[in-house]
This record gives sequence, C-alpha cells and structure tokens, in this order.
Amino acid sequence: MALQASHASDQRNPDRAVAVPLTLQSALAREPEAATERILEIAEGLSDLPKGPYPCLNPKCRKNCAYPERGGQGHRPQRFCSRECRLKFERARARLVWEVDRLKELEDGPLTTRQKVTLNREISRRQWALDRYPALGAAGE
Repeated sequence: MALQASHASDQRNPDRAVAVPLTLQSALAREPEAATERILEIAEGLSDLPKGPYPCLNPKCRKNCAYPERGGQGHRPQRFCSRECRLKFERARARLVWEVDRLKELEDGPLTTRQKVTLNREISRRQWALDRYPALGAAGE
C-alpha cells in the first residue's frame, strides 16, 4: 500500500495582517520536482523555527536550552537544561504512567456510577499531564 502525500493547505489566512511563516511543506508544494540541494536550501532559509533557545522540556522548568551552533563538533541538541532536570522529568513521567496503569486496573472492578466518574476523571487528569511529558527516545537527552 503506497503512502499518499499530504495535501494540507499552507495555512495562510489572507484576511490576517500578520504573515504566517512559510513551511517546508508549502514551499515544496510550489517546487514539487526540487532537487536535494534545493530542498536543503529551502529548509535552511525557513523562518518558522526559532533561531534562539527553546524552553527546557521539563514542564516545571523555566530555563532554556540551545541547539548547537552550526558546524559544532560532537554536540547533541539539549532537551533539558541539566542532568538533574532530565531526571526530575523522567521520575515525574514514570510516576504518571504508573498511576494511569494502576487506576486503569480498577476499571474492571465493581464500581458505583460516582466511582466510575471519579476514576475516569482521575485517569484523564493524569493522561492530560502526561501530554506535557512526552516519551523520549533511547538517547534520553
């Protein structure tokens, strides 16, 4: 089964005064036959990605992390401001995952309507919090 190309619009609203930045998808829609070199040139020139630092991935942290400078050797992009912040993130995520799993075990038991409502709300709250703690790849940081 072949994958179909996405045909999403470039999400520009002509009625708005603020310009929406060009995306790689919309740029390539204009140049569907672009060569690799041209695609890389377009990707480098896009303005929709911040050039400066991003916030630390730990939702409770207010510090920033920076992508390594162009041409830097052996530097991985930081996702967390520090090792301690990454560990706090991992502990909080693991606790939320454990709580969701434990609460879901109660769904099959005998519950009153009120208990079911409370259980569903508490599972939902923890899943909502987990959205702020995305699963990271094996590299971690």
